[in-house]
Amino acid sequence: MKLTDLTAKKLVAAATGTIVVSTVVPVAVIALSNKEPPSYTLSSSESGNNYSGNQLGASVQNQSQLVADTEKNKDWFEWVYKNKLEPKKINNKGKNITSVFKDVTSGYGDNTTQHLNKVCESHYQKPKNEFSGTNASTSHELKKDVENFCTVGGIGSLDVTNN
Repeated sequence: MKLTDLTAKKLVAAATGTIVVSTVVPVAVIALSNKEPPSYTLSSSESGNNYSGNQLGASVQNQSQLVADTEKNKDWFEWVYKNKLEPKKINNKGKNITSVFKDVTSGYGDNTTQHLNKVCESHYQKPKNEFSGTNASTSHELKKDVENFCTVGGIGSLDVTNN
């Protein structure tokens, strides 16, 4: 193997999240997978969906994005806490995170203020108007946190319009 081939493989590996361990030759490739685990949303039969009226979780559009508070999603909530919320709390010293999400200390459990699954669930029950507002508003920041830490892929765009 030429040195240029090895360098090219390292660049490809870096772009795909793979670690290349080598001296020069031979090359051993170790793939580390840190993908988001599968999850059930509020629209699945696993969720036990009981939202109504103008609650955030009652919107059909939101139900396909919001991750349900069910034990089957334990790995998902733990992964999001470990890979998204906790690093943001540490690296940004909690800046740009609403206080309710700053208080989260674990991904899954029964505590309504310290476990991500319960914090998300409590927000699904809130009226949608608590999440609408201007970019500078607290309600907009709360909406962003729910989208980042409670939706599949963390890229949800929640419906907060009042119907």
